[in-house]
Amino acid sequence: MAERPQDLQVIDAFTAALREVDASAAISRDLAAFYAAHGLEGATLTAMVERGASRLKMYRAMVQGRLRRVIREFIPRTAARLGRPRYDADFAAFFAEAGSHSVVLRDVPVELVTWAAPRWRADPEIPDYLVDLARHELVAAEVRNAPGGREPPTGEALALGRPSPSTAPPASSATTTRSTACRRRRTTAASRRPRRARSWSTATARATASATSS
Repeated sequence: MAERPQDLQVIDAFTAALREVDASAAISRDLAAFYAAHGLEGATLTAMVERGASRLKMYRAMVQGRLRRVIREFIPRTAARLGRPRYDADFAAFFAEAGSHSVVLRDVPVELVTWAAPRWRADPEIPDYLVDLARHELVAAEVRNAPGGREPPTGEALALGRPSPSTAPPASSATTTRSTACRRRRTTAASRRPRRARSWSTATARATASATSS
């Protein structure tokens, strides 16, 4: 059997650092031993150890923290009934044993519930209704994010230079004037507020850049 190339073993070790339940403790205890246990050796092992443990642990925390928040956003009542310790333990076990196979964040809650459902049903400490509650919350999220409910198609050919027809009745001049004034006041008020990161990805990028430069 051919030996696995070192570049692929680096990816394996990085994946283990993100997913394994006890990876954070193992990395803190002995980074070189952690990498060696996942197949790194020689110059590759030396180079990875020289990069240190802090950034590896920071990335683990960022990835796991983001996925935990996404799942809680989709099944908040289920997570609340589980309680924080059990929710965190179930997430850690799910991420280590199964992980996510989708690049879409909204698929992760479905994957976790699918993995956890038989375990929750078999656990006498978990309420009997919890799986049904979780699936209800997932369906509600799917309906909430469904693309329906927009204006019906006009049947006309696409013309980029022509504005799309509106199904709404034309606004009166008085209504238009009041709306314009309201927009101006909101714009003026917003311009006085301090600027914030526009998205979680912007904030993450800034944090990563700061950590890299330090």
